[in-house]
This record gives sequence, structure tokens and C-alpha cells, in this order.
Amino acid sequence: MAKWVVWMLLFLLIGCSSPNVPDGQGVAQVPDAKNVGEEEKAGTDSWRMRDKDKITREMEKCMRLFLGEAIDRFDDIHARYQEELAGLEVPPKIEAVEMELSEFYSDREERYKARVKAIVQRFSKEMDETLGFLKPKVWDIAFELVGSKDLGTGYDSRTGIDEVDDSAEATLELLEFRSRRDDIFDYGERAETERVSMDRIYKNDLEGVGRFSIYASDPMNDFFRKNEDAVAVTVAFQKKGLALEVPVGFRQLVRERIVRGGSTCFDSGFKWDETLGNVKGSMILEIRAGMPEVVVSKVFYPRIDMDYPDFEKFNDFTAVRDYKTAAIDTSTGEILECVSWQYKWSISHFGSVSVAKGAPAVRDENSEVMKAALSQDAEAEGSQEQEPSEGGGSLSS
Repeated sequence: MAKWVVWMLLFLLIGCSSPNVPDGQGVAQVPDAKNVGEEEKAGTDSWRMRDKDKITREMEKCMRLFLGEAIDRFDDIHARYQEELAGLEVPPKIEAVEMELSEFYSDREERYKARVKAIVQRFSKEMDETLGFLKPKVWDIAFELVGSKDLGTGYDSRTGIDEVDDSAEATLELLEFRSRRDDIFDYGERAETERVSMDRIYKNDLEGVGRFSIYASDPMNDFFRKNEDAVAVTVAFQKKGLALEVPVGFRQLVRERIVRGGSTCFDSGFKWDETLGNVKGSMILEIRAGMPEVVVSKVFYPRIDMDYPDFEKFNDFTAVRDYKTAAIDTSTGEILECVSWQYKWSISHFGSVSVAKGAPAVRDENSEVMKAALSQDAEAEGSQEQEPSEGGGSLSS
């Protein structure tokens, strides 16, 4: 607010001061139109007509500057709220017939709608307050230029100069128009139905144990950044026979390949998927009260790093991710189920990225790669055990 007050004072005192007029006809000498006779009023009319072109030009100049500052202010408000809305995570939605899965994220949906509504309301309030502050300033500038708020009394125009009135009215209309940012309000309407919908791409019923499923969304254009498709994935295990107290978790391996024209240019080999937030490829689990029979992973978004140095060197290449995802009894390390699945990212000549499902998800019958990775983990953990200290006592792990 202080910025606006300082700017307005400088603006009125320097940039938009009243035009110079001959001695004896300055602003201070303009008679009050309410108290003058016809002869004096005619003199006032003569002064106004003689200098109205100069006043009108000053008004137009001031309005252009004023409107530019106002639009910058509107843009700043708009950008802040756009950024805040963009920072919200769109709630996921598992498209399943089982109620425990289809309603798993319902509480998150309600929180999302409430947060969007609150942001839109704050945006509307701040924009209305800003507009309410600016609109009176338009007439303040106009009256400063003509020299008196009473000069238009007894005339058809508010300031006594039609052209100045027209300039003020046009500026007010533009302020109203440029303050409207419908995309923010559209965001609020979309929040009622906007979800990251994920359909099942794999399902297997393990007799006497449970059902292991993987869900993925269709490619989402410009979801994280422009010219990049994104896909959302989640993993679910429904206990059907397995004791509720048995802890189930998910581990994931990934192999990254760069291919072109059928030739593999790079192959990382399988390693733990560190994009899940840890070096062990362990998926973070979502906890829903009252649903001990359902284990669901936090939604993750397989992506390629478009900020990678010299990323443009990969234009016209295809990036392939081969995944191996396992449901594991974390108390014993037993693999309950392991699935192989794949996604491909096509990198265009211009650097845009589109994603598509690769080979269909299939059960990894022997899980040899996953077993080997888990075995190496166990060996690594065993080798980290320290020797007893000189004073004896327990081993530290």
C-alpha cells in the first residue's frame, strides 16, 4: 500500500501537474462555478475551452501510465494465486469396482476442494480491494488536472471537460476488464471434478493370500511442465486370506535404457528405484483408518529428467523404463508377487516428451532379479554390523 501512496503523490505532484496557464488564469484563480454570475461563468468557459486540449492530452498520458501500473499490480496478484493453485496436488482417484479402493482417496478430494475454494475466495477479495482502491484515484487525477472538484457543477460533465470525463470512464472500464482473471475462477469450478484417474493395468489373485494390482493414469499433457506428458501410478494389495497383522510393503527395481532405431545406446541394468524417495526402492504407503485389509502405495509419477545437462542430445531418441515391482511380507522378506511392466518416453526433434505404455504388465514368475537384489541388500546390511567395543556390550546396527 505504501508503494501506491508514494507513487500517487509523486504522480500527482510531478507527472500529472496542471498545465501552465497565463498569469492571472492559474488553477487557484478559477472561480467556483456554484457562486459565479453569468459573466464570470463565461470567463471560466473561455479558460476551459482554451486549455482543454492541453488538459485532455495530459489526462490521456496520465491514464496510460496509471493503467500500466494497475495492470502490473493485477498481474502480480494473479501470478501469486496461480502459483499457489499450481502447487496443490490434484487428488488421485483409483477407478475400481471395489469400494475400499474407489473411495480410498475421498477425504483427500474434499480437502483439495476446500483448499481451492479458499484460495479463489482470497484471490477475489484481494482483487476487489485493489480495484476499489484504484478506481477513485482515476477521478482524483482528473480533478487535479482541471483544478477543482466543483468545476463540473452546473455542466453536463463531471469535471467540466467532456474529453477528460471520457478518458476517466474509459480507464475505469479497462480497470474492470483487466482485473477479471477468469482462469482462477475456472480453476475453482474444475476442482469439483478434477482428479488424477488411474485405471487398472495389472491384477492377479493369489489364492488364500490376496489381490495384487497396479493402476496407472492416461498420459496427462503439461501436467508438471510444458511439452512434457506425465503419468501417475499406484500399487495396491488387498488381503484376502492373509492375516491382517502381516505387514505388506512394496519394493521396486528400474532399468533405464536409451534406444534409437532398434539399437540400445545406454542400459543402466536393474537397480533400486531411487525416485521413490529412498535408496532401497521402497514405496511410501498411504494409511487409511479403518482399512487394515488394504495396502496402497503413495502415487508416484515416472518421469525423465528434462533438466539433464545437454538434454537436447537425446532429441529423436526413446527413453525406456523397465520396472519390476514386488509385494513383500516385510516381516520375513518373502516375495508375495512380482510384476514386470514398462513405459516409454518419445523425445521429439524439438525436445517435447510424450509417454506411452510399453510392454504389458506381466507376472514375473521366478522373480530372480528381485530375489538377487533383496539378497544383496541382506548381505550389505549384515556387513554393516560393527565389532563389539573394547568394553564389551551389544552390537550396534
